Amino acid sequence: MSISRSLQILLLFVSCLTLSPPRQTSAQDFSKGFEMLVKLGLPDTKGWKYVEGERPDRFSQQIEGWKRSGHYWIETEADADGIRRMTDDGLNLSAMVLPDRENPEKTREQMRSLQSKGLQPRWQESPREKEGDEAADAAGLMEALKAEFEKGERSRGSRALQDKQTLASLFFHAAHWHRRGHEKEAAELVNLIMEKLPRKAALLESAIAAIANHRQQQASNRFGASQDWAAYQAELEGILTNFPRSWPERPLTVRLVEKLKARAAGGDTPVKSDGVFPLTAEQVAWWENYGKPKESAEETMMYGGYGNDISMLGQAWMETLFPKSDAEQDSANLDYQTEQARNLGFDVANGWNWLEVMAAGLGDETLVPTNAWDYSYSRSYSWGDLDEEPAELEGEELEDAWRSLARPRSRDEIARSFLKGIVPQPEDSDYEWWETAEAGEIVEVVKTWRDKMAGKSGNEIAELYFEEGDENWKERAAAVKVRIGSEEEVAELAEMVLAAPSSGISLAVEIVRRRGTEGRAFYDAFLEGLKQEMVKEEGNEALTPEQIENRIDSYYSYQIKAMEAILSGEGFADLFAAFVADEKTQGEFGESMQALGKQPSTREEAEAAMAGVLELQNPTPERRGFALSVAGHVARLYLNAEDEKEGGDADDEAKDEDRPLPEWMRESFARLIEQVGNEPVSYNAIERPLTQVVHFTVDSLVNPAASQNTGQSFRGLLEEDIWTLLDARGRARMAGEAPPETPTADSVPANRKGEIEKGLTGLATMSAADWDAWVTGLTVSERMLLRDLLAAAEPDAAQKVLVFRIGAVEGGVDATWKDFETAKVEPSTLENLFAKVRERAGEKRIEVWLTRSPLLGGFQIRVLEKSPEEFSNQFASDPFGNDSGGETLDFDAVASFGFGTRSGASSKLEVRGKNGVWKAHEGERTPQIFYTVMRGEPLAPDKFAEELATTLEEWEADDDSLYFHFAATPLPKPKEEEQP
Repeated sequence: MSISRSLQILLLFVSCLTLSPPRQTSAQDFSKGFEMLVKLGLPDTKGWKYVEGERPDRFSQQIEGWKRSGHYWIETEADADGIRRMTDDGLNLSAMVLPDRENPEKTREQMRSLQSKGLQPRWQESPREKEGDEAADAAGLMEALKAEFEKGERSRGSRALQDKQTLASLFFHAAHWHRRGHEKEAAELVNLIMEKLPRKAALLESAIAAIANHRQQQASNRFGASQDWAAYQAELEGILTNFPRSWPERPLTVRLVEKLKARAAGGDTPVKSDGVFPLTAEQVAWWENYGKPKESAEETMMYGGYGNDISMLGQAWMETLFPKSDAEQDSANLDYQTEQARNLGFDVANGWNWLEVMAAGLGDETLVPTNAWDYSYSRSYSWGDLDEEPAELEGEELEDAWRSLARPRSRDEIARSFLKGIVPQPEDSDYEWWETAEAGEIVEVVKTWRDKMAGKSGNEIAELYFEEGDENWKERAAAVKVRIGSEEEVAELAEMVLAAPSSGISLAVEIVRRRGTEGRAFYDAFLEGLKQEMVKEEGNEALTPEQIENRIDSYYSYQIKAMEAILSGEGFADLFAAFVADEKTQGEFGESMQALGKQPSTREEAEAAMAGVLELQNPTPERRGFALSVAGHVARLYLNAEDEKEGGDADDEAKDEDRPLPEWMRESFARLIEQVGNEPVSYNAIERPLTQVVHFTVDSLVNPAASQNTGQSFRGLLEEDIWTLLDARGRARMAGEAPPETPTADSVPANRKGEIEKGLTGLATMSAADWDAWVTGLTVSERMLLRDLLAAAEPDAAQKVLVFRIGAVEGGVDATWKDFETAKVEPSTLENLFAKVRERAGEKRIEVWLTRSPLLGGFQIRVLEKSPEEFSNQFASDPFGNDSGGETLDFDAVASFGFGTRSGASSKLEVRGKNGVWKAHEGERTPQIFYTVMRGEPLAPDKFAEELATTLEEWEADDDSLYFHFAATPLPKPKEEEQP
């Protein structure tokens, strides 16, 4: 039976169903209809696994009160290419992709394979496949929908039925359930939905449109891999034949097929090089190659122009023409937009006149082999209109959908998108002028602008944009004038800003930056003008001066802080000195540096950072570790800047090349080691001897790529293994010697490999102490081999026993945390640990992590204690966010117990009442502060206990992502309580 015939029968089937009198659920049979959906293109999940997901899918979030144990269906076995198809909404198919940054060609082949099968990538590791209870989830959905419908038409569930995508997903779930043996639940769901729809046929119509759109998207994906125009056209024509009706978006595919026919007839014609905008042979070749897959090793993810926001690329080119101040020219930071443009095929810094290159494509309808879409447009026609038969898109709605469709673009469309970002459109034109104007009209506008730019310097181009550009370009050009213009020009711009303070807030920062400490008078006038402007706004007359200041602080906090930091005259050295003198906290130092808006990268700043580590007041391990990390960061920025001055690249993690360490920097690090020695410093919340951290820093400065690669090769080994090697590497760097070779598993002799394999077979009879001693006695290369053997072996009960124990405790000022050493990791132990954490929620925030130790070394406890003042005061004054509704707090501390794997995370939440008693948080609303302590989705206590027990029971020994997290903190006091 043909697909189009299946569609006709399915439509007739549902029409009869809607006209027939109501029958009992048990008498209704939807099997034929569900089978026909599969023939139309619905994935056949019969025999697939139903498993939990990493995070809730969009479909689940539409139904209030529905908690799922499973989130998607996935094929049981991978195909010959290692791909396992999966779907969470019942229709759209995807597959997991784990990017291999060391082998970009492998990732590229994965992408091509996925695209050739019409699949979308999921950029993550494959989660642990914990089976869900599909029957229970089906029943839970029914109960949630019924509860929502009882609330009336304004409930989320009732509104969800107005969304055609959600409606189709409900139907698809019923179809999958039926095919997977849950016939009763499937029939009940269809009946329940049809009772609520104004037209019962709308359910099927939504499903048909969704399947047709999905198949069109699959065809687009396949074309992205093959770039076979003929095959693409044939597939789309087949879809049009299969879906002759009930598909509002059908005109999009009809239009695309006509474009493909024209492309086939015209071929891959070269862009005009002798027109109004003449091109060189190299530029003509660029147009011919644009959109075709690249073969460079740097290309790792997608190709063919997916999702290019080409208008931003035009702006990136124009930024290269604008003049730069000395500070900007000497900056070590790469221009992000320029780098992104280069990655997408537009080397906007190569000296071409990109306005002419792109304008040459105007009027050229030749399709470029990309699958791009326009971010500026989105489909909004999927909502409502269920009381009438679906009509095919037309008019503005059709044009909007056409622009948002993932499809090959014409050279004309690409040119318009690029030029839209840099050429002002006519004053009397509408918002969509660039998309709707005739190509000839646009050519004349672009030609006029090109002639105005011709022969002008960067300063003159900025002036041109300031005089004739749109508001966006006027602001950009004004910022340029402020940075490099005359004092008279800056004074004129200052007057303009003071006339409309809120509109000129960004320019005000640039003016203060230009004037430095001399900008106080302007700043005071600007701030006063901002206050007056806010008072004059409608409804603000009754605001008190304090309320006005609070609003300004809320709306413009970043800009105000930036200007105050500049006016203070303090630079990096001053701010870091305040931290060194214990006058600023780490957080305050970071906020000040962010407001300053400039990265420290000079030798003077690097030397100041080094000296600060030695002069540190109150040298706790945490403060000294932070100071050392700042010194290393500034040293890296300095070396990057020196590389650029010498014509090289900035720090590039892909390059495995040593660079010389300046003698003065080497001496600075030597002084640190001489004067501080092995005193502990905090590194990533772990205390290490300063000497080791310094040597690691030196190694990463000399060769960032080699240091990173070493860390990757040591993943899954003992912590001391990597530190020992990095320490040795850094010592060699300090002495100007070659670093030691990195151990490898391949270096283990065959006979020794056999002994280690034999040792694994006796694991079941070994105690934890014996196992730890055996692992410690191996060489680093042998531990690498052991790691690889464990990863390849089938996990067993003996491994689980070794893993589910607590082996070590780090951090914390209270030695009683060590009471948990050697304890079994089981629900009772974890609950006792949570109770301990809650007890400690006094003046400190307590955070405890249980994470896997490598090589079956059990779990280690890490205890962190922090000040609760790191949280914003808003949590105490407005605990439920900006829509608090006047709710008041009945608790003074919060606590969370969470656990997670690659599949996701779950938490339970508790509050401490004013009477000092802890209890589970009740109510639908979650205070914002919970989100600063918890990990994962909050669950009811009984559900959490059930999931915890299941996770411990079903955990697989090769899953090294399992962790447990506990946090408790008192709420920060509101501002008014802090006043003396």
